[in-house]
Amino acid sequence: MLLDPPALELPGDTGTFDRFVAAYVFDLLSPQAGEALLGEAARLLVPGGLLGVVSLTKGTTISSRIVSSGWEAIAKRWPSLLGGCQPIELRDLISGPEWAIEHCDVAVKFGVPSEVVIARLVGG
Repeated sequence: MLLDPPALELPGDTGTFDRFVAAYVFDLLSPQAGEALLGEAARLLVPGGLLGVVSLTKGTTISSRIVSSGWEAIAKRWPSLLGGCQPIELRDLISGPEWAIEHCDVAVKFGVPSEVVIARLVGG
């Protein structure tokens, strides 16, 4: 059960923040809702502002591939068991021309892979 809000508008004036941080949020959203949230982040950030996001992702090691594959299988069959959370690839989501990815890495702890992305809002 992915969250897909009908309309997304975060509080705050356009171009007033220098940082936007979201930890384990995008893996709960549908692709459309994730794009909408990125649009809101771009609206809120000043040009050159930083986006910092972390999400459950696909595995990169043997143990993390096993965990993420099992997680995906459970998420497809019984999404409510995992709160709707599913592995995603943030780098693919944050691929638009408005973002310049400055850092992207996958950290694995106890077999659970988490992707960390820091991107700068381009333009001005």
